[in-house]
Amino acid sequence: METRNPLSVFIVEKHPIMQKAICRAIKSVPDLTVAGVVALPCEVARCAKHLAPDAVILALEEPGFEGLAMIPNLRDQLPDTRILVLISADVPGQDFVAQKIGAHAVLAKTEPWEVLLHTLRSFRNKNFSNVSK
Repeated sequence: METRNPLSVFIVEKHPIMQKAICRAIKSVPDLTVAGVVALPCEVARCAKHLAPDAVILALEEPGFEGLAMIPNLRDQLPDTRILVLISADVPGQDFVAQKIGAHAVLAKTEPWEVLLHTLRSFRNKNFSNVSK
């Protein structure tokens, strides 16, 4: 039986309570691990490049689209890293814009934890196709 290393996940989330909740969900399963957590957008590029995670969770704030600017930079620096964007369900167009500029998956923050974990696990699949909310 093949044993795989856990999928490493880098979390970009401004709110400490949400950081802890996402970390707890990821740590609750053996095939995922937290590579790092940052709150400030200015820390993302440096930390992500240093950590070279398998996946990045980028939690966007409403109502703006400012966090989306990180996606092309992450794709350039870490072309093999998958990007999962968490959006507020009440911001029209964020999902479309996120995928258009390079997010591999977009989920509403209102989705159950199981959907988040399933989406992260699906990033291992070589034939992965975009998932949206």
